[in-house]
Amino acid sequence: MKANGFDVVTGAFNYTSKYIARRLLLMGKKVRTITGRPASESPFGNQVAEHQFSFDNPGQLIQSLEGATVLY
Repeated sequence: MKANGFDVVTGAFNYTSKYIARRLLLMGKKVRTITGRPASESPFGNQVAEHQFSFDNPGQLIQSLEGATVLY
């Protein structure tokens, strides 16, 4: 694992996951989300990097997770 990686929270803008993302941000972690939702305004501003998830593109998923230390 890379010490300077980031945590990935799937669906970080949804009800439960947003609390995980918020807690990680308060801990000073870098956070990325993978979401199937259309691009929308993030409740975290630009603090959470948003990557679109598509079941039809496994290569995109691999790229979205590259460098991650934890997946929630």
